[in-house]
Amino acid sequence: PTAVPEKAKPEPAAAKGDVPRNKTLIMVVSEAGSGGRNPGFENFSMFLGWPSWHTGASVVMNDPGIMFNVLTGFYEGWTVESWKYNSTFDELTMKLKEDVKWSDGKPLNADDWVFMFNYLRDAAGKVGELAQIDVLKENGASKVDDWTVKFALKDPSPIWWNTTISSNHGVVEQMLREDVWGGKDIAEFSNYDPDKGWPLGTGPFVLASTAPEQTIYDRRDSWWASDIGFKPFPEIERVVVLPGREESEGLLMLARNEIDVSGQISVASVKSAIEQNPNVITFTGRSGAYGYIDWCPYVLGFNASDGIFADKDMRWAVNWAIDRNKLIDVAEMGAGSPALHPFVPKGKGRGGYSKEGWSAPFLDILDPIVESYGIDSSGHPDKLAKIMTDKGYSRNSDELWEKDGETIPFNFYLPEFWKHWGPPMAQQLRDGGFDASFDTSPGKQELMGAGEIPYVVCRGPSGVQGMDPWKMMDIYHTKHNLPTGDPGGGWGPDRWSNAEFDAITDEIAMLETTDPKMFELFERGMKIWIAEMPQIYFANLHVRTPNSNKYWTGWPSLDNPYAVDLPVQMEFLKTVIHLKATNAT
Repeated sequence: PTAVPEKAKPEPAAAKGDVPRNKTLIMVVSEAGSGGRNPGFENFSMFLGWPSWHTGASVVMNDPGIMFNVLTGFYEGWTVESWKYNSTFDELTMKLKEDVKWSDGKPLNADDWVFMFNYLRDAAGKVGELAQIDVLKENGASKVDDWTVKFALKDPSPIWWNTTISSNHGVVEQMLREDVWGGKDIAEFSNYDPDKGWPLGTGPFVLASTAPEQTIYDRRDSWWASDIGFKPFPEIERVVVLPGREESEGLLMLARNEIDVSGQISVASVKSAIEQNPNVITFTGRSGAYGYIDWCPYVLGFNASDGIFADKDMRWAVNWAIDRNKLIDVAEMGAGSPALHPFVPKGKGRGGYSKEGWSAPFLDILDPIVESYGIDSSGHPDKLAKIMTDKGYSRNSDELWEKDGETIPFNFYLPEFWKHWGPPMAQQLRDGGFDASFDTSPGKQELMGAGEIPYVVCRGPSGVQGMDPWKMMDIYHTKHNLPTGDPGGGWGPDRWSNAEFDAITDEIAMLETTDPKMFELFERGMKIWIAEMPQIYFANLHVRTPNSNKYWTGWPSLDNPYAVDLPVQMEFLKTVIHLKATNAT
């Protein structure tokens, strides 16, 4: 591949000198490492896992094809001008905006899109983060003209535009150019070579420097979206991304206005920050839930294909041990909300708190199914006891279920930034008779991915217009399963398999989300899912990343949910260009 010419390299950050604090956005990103250090600080490929492109770079260095708002359902073409299917939904023609420029001044054109999509199609199965790229035919991207691309799909897929070309974790969160990526192994290439000007992007910022302690992005002299009047030029001149750290340290930094965005923190810490600093604000203001409902509800999960929890009755037993109301009262001081299934309420309600909008038909189908099984927000120790005694277990002197001298160990992993769920979840499981404990050690994450340890993570995307219900059902498809022991199981290694559910999910993928047949299939599929209970959804994820109004105002809010304030989501770019500087020095 040809190196980027010397004259085309982005201006190095050092040339900009020191940037005043009141022109700098500083944020802690929990997902970008822990303990104040980012082990993936030189990884600028979104395809190599976490921490990676998502931890700050994607939201300031790049532009999506289609930008989506997961809170309201609003979407708009960003680098894409328009798109249209043929009558059978197996061919998509996409018109590009002609003014999009890479950070080295070259145009982002059809050649780039064709290379990128065929390159990623060839990489299907090698890495994650490839959305529905496998639906694209081999060499299925072709150039019509310099600004028009045609995609040929193996099967009808009316939602492919959303799953793969939008900011909903589509592959276009990072655009790839042939002179950088051509000939590279996607499973190994980190996309970092400052001497060559890599990484390149089309967004308003370029990489200035990166180190384990912090990564810095500086504003470009111009940005195509502002040049053509499409979007405002950001007032922010520099973005500093700090890795995750102990919650108490992040809380202190927020209280002192040393950062503008905190990492994900608990309700107790949010309240403390609000008490200490009048500048601290959250998505719901200075009260309420202190965050928005994400598309990724919390689950308690396990390997559903191997070991004791391959038995669906044992999964149900764990479900009956969980009292969601009490769990939320302890872990989130009552500020959270329970989840009984994978789908969250989204739509017309501001910030995703209403059962109106596009999610309503799915919830109307799910609610009676859940009710028929007696699932609610309370624990049911009587139902738990019946399952266990029917299977030959009895309580021992420690009140743990025991059979043939063996108890049921339940040491589960959860990320450090969600550790507030650990103590109450472990206690409820122990009260339910399971030998439970929790561990936030980074090494346990690999065991989780290998299907060798239970876990608490979030599972999504749910509540996304144009993707529901297929995307949420598809994450339980057998095609994603890996053998036990293979650590590539990712963030939700349930390894559950059901052929009938797979077939229903595949059929839904070929239908429009408004097709009556789709709703019939959805009901059939979710009856199977709930009966099998492959994972236990117990609470909605309220994303709480408090902000400071000291230097920047105009943060997304319940009253103005124009975007999210979570830096790992592509939508955060809208927040970055929306913020206004104060007069603080």
